[in-house]
Amino acid sequence: MIRLLLRLLNIRDYEVCASCETLKKQLEFVNAEKRDLTDTLLKLVNPTIIQQPISELKSAAAPAKTFSRRRAELENFNRQRDNVIKTSPFLAKPEDIIKPTPEQAISDLEKELLPETDERINNG
Repeated sequence: MIRLLLRLLNIRDYEVCASCETLKKQLEFVNAEKRDLTDTLLKLVNPTIIQQPISELKSAAAPAKTFSRRRAELENFNRQRDNVIKTSPFLAKPEDIIKPTPEQAISDLEKELLPETDERINNG
């Protein structure tokens, strides 16, 4: 604190301790080393820039798609999707799904939920 006051009032230059000078030199050395390592890493990791050829821009005067063209594209897409659904062997068809009768569904649920009671009734 005294050194600070002396320094601020320009009364006397204080002496810097040797340990402070040593620490400053070590800090400078470490900072320089970190900078070198960072530069080396950036050189190693630096990606090459690939420039693609400039594609021609569409002219602003080109007309937008008309409603009839968009509708035709959507209809074509729907036809293709329906064709895939009809011909795909991996999709379940409504006629392939077997629906149990209500009595079967109830008895199956009873068997799943109460297996012990069925055994007791059959044994007892």
